[in-house]
Amino acid sequence: MSAEDRLRYEISKCRNCEACRSHVNFSCLVFPEMFRIVDKERETGEKITTDELMHMINLCNFCGACPCLDIRAAIMEAKTEYMDRYGLGFKIRAIENVERIGKWGGAIPQLTNFLFKNEITRGVLGKTVGIHGERKIPDFPKENFPEWIKSRKENTKSRAEGKKKVAYFAGCTARYLFPDVA
Repeated sequence: MSAEDRLRYEISKCRNCEACRSHVNFSCLVFPEMFRIVDKERETGEKITTDELMHMINLCNFCGACPCLDIRAAIMEAKTEYMDRYGLGFKIRAIENVERIGKWGGAIPQLTNFLFKNEITRGVLGKTVGIHGERKIPDFPKENFPEWIKSRKENTKSRAEGKKKVAYFAGCTARYLFPDVA
């Protein structure tokens, strides 16, 4: 059974149960879309298309709030199979690498921040990579966390003998967009 067939099977189980329909008022985007396409299928008799399924699973951000583990697993399998078959689209590839965006945007943060606030460039950004015009984008800091650490390392004394080392990890988002949090 393909992942798409399994997903269709799990959707049919949801369609027959619908116990969670009135309870799914959380921020999950998948279930409202699933109910919409199931209702459309019921009303028109037209089978849910592969494109509709792909749109639905692309709404999933793996929040883990699914009321049923089977549907969560089916969504993950379908998403994996879809990516294996078609690869990541340009819009996702363009914004998924936070470190790359942080390095590029942080190279000239004043210019990047200006462009992200400009209505014209925000419109272009929306059309090319799918970021909504009203979406808040954080300002790029004047100095990212790696630069901040490097500038302070030169002014610190070396570790005293016998002292233990401490490893500190800051993720890409903290390193390049929110160094004050790191």
